Amino acid sequence: MNKKRALKVFASYFNGKKERKDYTGRTIKRKPYNKRTSPNGWNIEHVLPKSRGGKNDFSNLLVTHIDNHDKKSKNQSLRLKTGDTVLKRFLMIIKLSIV
Repeated sequence: MNKKRALKVFASYFNGKKERKDYTGRTIKRKPYNKRTSPNGWNIEHVLPKSRGGKNDFSNLLVTHIDNHDKKSKNQSLRLKTGDTVLKRFLMIIKLSIV
């Protein structure tokens, strides 16, 4: 995802605020997008991976700390199928964390 689109997703999720906590409670800041050397770096991840049919819609995108994003990307066991109870719980947690 390009930086312009990622910043738009960030602004949408966090109502224009420049610093927030992601769904795991880690602080992320708007400026260090995709910077692995920053303690507040972040990236966009797909709740349902594109390889499993996930889309680039806002409803399938999650702003997360870069370390969490990297861990999820490396861990193949976290790839979820549509309809999984785990996926439904995860989506509920995400919705609650951005309210």
